[in-house]
Amino acid sequence: MKFKNYKNPYTNDNRIYSYRDLYDMPFGEFIKHKQEVLGQYRVLGVPTEKELQASENVVHVEAYTREDGTEVKAHYRSKPNSGGGVVNNNSTQSEDVNNINLENDKEQNSTHREQVNAQKQSEQKTEQTQEEKDKRLYPDEVAGVKRGEPMTKEKAGGTNVNPNYNSNDDGYKLNCTYCSAVYKARQMGFDLEALPVRENDSQEAKLLQKYPYYAYENPDGSNITRPEKYSSNDSIECLKNIESKVGKNEEYIMWYQPKEGTETLAHVVNISRNDKNELVFYDSQNGKTYGKEYIDKINFNKTSENKMYYYPQYLFRVDNKVVKPKVLNKIARPSQRVPI
Repeated sequence: MKFKNYKNPYTNDNRIYSYRDLYDMPFGEFIKHKQEVLGQYRVLGVPTEKELQASENVVHVEAYTREDGTEVKAHYRSKPNSGGGVVNNNSTQSEDVNNINLENDKEQNSTHREQVNAQKQSEQKTEQTQEEKDKRLYPDEVAGVKRGEPMTKEKAGGTNVNPNYNSNDDGYKLNCTYCSAVYKARQMGFDLEALPVRENDSQEAKLLQKYPYYAYENPDGSNITRPEKYSSNDSIECLKNIESKVGKNEEYIMWYQPKEGTETLAHVVNISRNDKNELVFYDSQNGKTYGKEYIDKINFNKTSENKMYYYPQYLFRVDNKVVKPKVLNKIARPSQRVPI
C-alpha cells in the first residue's frame, strides 16, 4: 500500500485506520466516521497493524487527552513531510505552497490524481436511482424467501420467530438480537425464522450480537440515530422512562441486563402499545407476550467493592425502520413450519 503522501479524500486528513481499528470500533462511532473510512478504503484500502508498523512513511500517535477533555485513542498517521506537502506549526497545509508542490512533484501530482479519479469513480458507482434504493430497502426476496403481504404483529410473532427455542440447541437461547430483526422482517412480509447463534457466525451476525440496532436502517437509506441510553434506579423509574418514550402506534426494541443470566449477555425485547394504549412487551426469542410486569425481569444495578454500578437500558425505535437484507441473509432462513 502507498502510505506516502496519503490524504483522506473526504476529510483531507492523514489519519489511517487499520483493520484492528475498524474491528474494535463501536458501531455508532463507525457511523459517525463512515464517509472518512470509505474515503480511505477507496484510495488506500484497510492495512493491517503489521503493514503500518513496517512502513517508514507512517507514524504512530500515542493516546492523549485534549484541552477540552476529549480523549483521543492511539492511531496511525501518514508521516508529515514524507515526500511532499508543507506542514506549518498548526498542522495545516498552505494551499498556495501545496499547489506549487503539486505542480513540481510529479509523484505527489500522480497520487493526487489517483485519489481524485478513484473518488469520482466511486461516486459514479454509488449513485442510485430511487428504484434501485427501493429494491435495496424493500427487496423482493431475502434469505431465500419472497416478500408477501405484510403480517400483523400477532401473525408475525408468537413462536413463529424462533420455533426451536425449546430444543436442546442452546444457540436458540442466545439469538435474541437475531429474533428481534426477524420479527421486524416478518412484519414486512418475509416468512422467516431465526437461526441459532454459532461461534463461526459471519461478521454481520457478530456485529448484530454486539449492537442490536445494526440490523436496521431508515427507509430513505440515511444514517440512523443512535439508541437512547437510560440508567434507572429501579423498576418504577425504568417504567416511567419507557412510558414517556414509547408512543401510540410506535414500536421499540430495548436491550438491558436481565436478572437471570450473566453480565456479559444482555437481552432484547420489543415494546409497543395495545388498543388500550397499554405497554406490551414481546420477547421474540421465547415467543411470549407480557404486560408492564416485565420490568421485574430487569437488573438495574450492582454493588462491588462498596461502589454502586448501574446497568443501562437502551431504547431504539424500529416501526419507522426497515431491516438490512445483508444482515437477514446471515441470521435467518425460510420458515420450516408447515402452514395449518
